[in-house]
Amino acid sequence: MPSISPRAWYISKLTLLLLSLSLTVYYLFSASSIASTDYKELYKIAVNGKKSLFIESVLDSEIDGRYDNKTLIALCESTTWTPGLIFRCEVPQGGVANIRNIILNCVRYTILAGATAFVLPELLLPLPNDPKKSTPVPLSHLFDTPHFITTFTTSCPRIQIYNHINDLFDKPSTSKPAIISPASISTSPLLLSSILSNPSNWTSDFKIALNATHPKPPTAAKPILVSLKAPIMEFPLSYDDPLFISSFGRILRFREDVRRLAATVLYALSQKHSLDLSFPSKGGIQGGKFLGAHLRTGPDAKAAGWTPGEVQIGNYLSLAESSKVGTIFVSAIDPSGLQSFIDTAASQTSTGNGTKIEIETKDTLLGGELAPGTFVRPGAKGYEEEWKELRALNWDQQLLVDYEVLLRSSIFGGVWESTFSWNVMMRRHVVRWDGVWKDNIDLRRPSSDPADLNPLDRRGENAETSTSGFWGNGKHHDPSSSSSFLQNSSPNEKRAEEEKKVEIVLPPAKPEMLPSAKELELYTEEEARKRMTPTSESQMMREREVKVGDVSWGDGLSVVYGPKGEGGRVRGSLWP
Repeated sequence: MPSISPRAWYISKLTLLLLSLSLTVYYLFSASSIASTDYKELYKIAVNGKKSLFIESVLDSEIDGRYDNKTLIALCESTTWTPGLIFRCEVPQGGVANIRNIILNCVRYTILAGATAFVLPELLLPLPNDPKKSTPVPLSHLFDTPHFITTFTTSCPRIQIYNHINDLFDKPSTSKPAIISPASISTSPLLLSSILSNPSNWTSDFKIALNATHPKPPTAAKPILVSLKAPIMEFPLSYDDPLFISSFGRILRFREDVRRLAATVLYALSQKHSLDLSFPSKGGIQGGKFLGAHLRTGPDAKAAGWTPGEVQIGNYLSLAESSKVGTIFVSAIDPSGLQSFIDTAASQTSTGNGTKIEIETKDTLLGGELAPGTFVRPGAKGYEEEWKELRALNWDQQLLVDYEVLLRSSIFGGVWESTFSWNVMMRRHVVRWDGVWKDNIDLRRPSSDPADLNPLDRRGENAETSTSGFWGNGKHHDPSSSSSFLQNSSPNEKRAEEEKKVEIVLPPAKPEMLPSAKELELYTEEEARKRMTPTSESQMMREREVKVGDVSWGDGLSVVYGPKGEGGRVRGSLWP
């Protein structure tokens, strides 16, 4: 590299000096010097530029890094496809985490069955004047539909997407769909009341069920429409590759406007509390910045016997103290519960390291402070437009903003009865293991989960069914045959016989998953009778007394508070 001569260096410095002097003279002596309003406008442009850069950095990043669809591509490349087989998902209902799980399960069943078309599901929106009634709305009400279609069809090019059921108007053979409940047709036992124990056998079960109503094979000219009854928490995560588990749910991301609002909330939070938040494209979670808390209270939660608000609040404040984080972002739909949180936090002046506890919500950050005697926030300075956008959203859409903010909290706390809490934690759990799903949950083991009723469901067990028709000789093998788990473990089987255990047909096991003697002892006749007793979920919840400090699951990044060991069904089947 040629060196610069002293003369050239001198001339360069002199040129810069003269340029600076000229600009100074222009500012001081120009006839129309810059007015104070111009300075304010320049400052506003600079601030807005900083804000825009922050928001774009959030939108361009995820806590678990860039999306990688290679495992989805590999799955689709290994699938045997059936031309003319169309799947649709019956309208899912419930909270956003349940809806998301149902749709993802529908997609997973679509691939498992080898269907070559998928109809975008609609959602149900409760009417504001009558919550018992609802109206159908498109998938875009909650989710980024273009992203879903592009990601799905790029990874699985054999699958065609229909935007609406009406798009099948020119295919009269689809006018009478086959209505299938995926779990109910399984001839293998269900784990924890709803989860398939052996998905590899489900395709043959499906063919037999479909053959009963549609014995002629589907073709491109005469396709068959299969309508799946909303399959919530049915597909076992353990069936798929850990990399697939960690990334599959990302095909269904939330709509862009709520993600942008969430990014704005994070910016406001960072600015207000000098948190210096940053979100690199490689992902990750910043420690020591703010705590995210999901406060689930209200009349419906109380009627269902969910964890009392004071216990939830006590848990979150204890978590703030132990993690030495004073700023708490709260997601709450119940105003009275939120006010109790604020009042309780005000009496606890600081965390263990002296950090002042401050409670924030999306409303306080974007809406600003309430003026005395008013009930509507005016919109915080600099966030007036975003506040209008937030208020224009429906309540369920607003929850998506909370969800995105909670994902990026330094430490998260949730409540065991809520799938919303579990879904936030499970997505964050992927970060805990550097982008790979890892969990030690054993679905074969009985759980006292309130939703885990009848885990020993033996529908179709030992039944051998033969059919004829286009699906061929679909013949079920005896689930208690050599593929059964217990029969592959002769010493344990002998012991089970001696102790008069109930014969439980478990999914085919990998060598490293052989049950311990302790696990086998759980499958007693007494346990079976207890588990088969019909008890409502709310009754089961009310029977549990939850205390401050009780933890269902924690991984260092998140904590779900509740009775120890609860949540097995969710952890085993709720896509991250």
